[in-house]
Amino acid sequence: MDVPPPSMEANRPLFIDDKWLNDAIERISSEYSIEDTPTYRVSPLAFVRCSRGGKTRALNEIAPLLKKRLGAAVIFVSFNDYSQISKWEKADPIAALCRRIAF
Repeated sequence: MDVPPPSMEANRPLFIDDKWLNDAIERISSEYSIEDTPTYRVSPLAFVRCSRGGKTRALNEIAPLLKKRLGAAVIFVSFNDYSQISKWEKADPIAALCRRIAF
């Protein structure tokens, strides 16, 4: 039995609902202007999912909204399998991180 694929709008690729995206932006926004103190740490944000599960897509959906709503400078640093860590990067991880941010 064939199962038809979900219908998609012509201009917008299928992504989880806008409610998830708006909720994520609200949660990030609530922590955006807060700084760590000796008694409070700003909550980290992590996207955890299996390979090809949409983590990068989620970040790509969130980034422009953060820039638009908060004026945030969004920096994309990739640590995926396509960017192998070289020998010099293991020896100098801070420089390696800075290079990945710059390029």
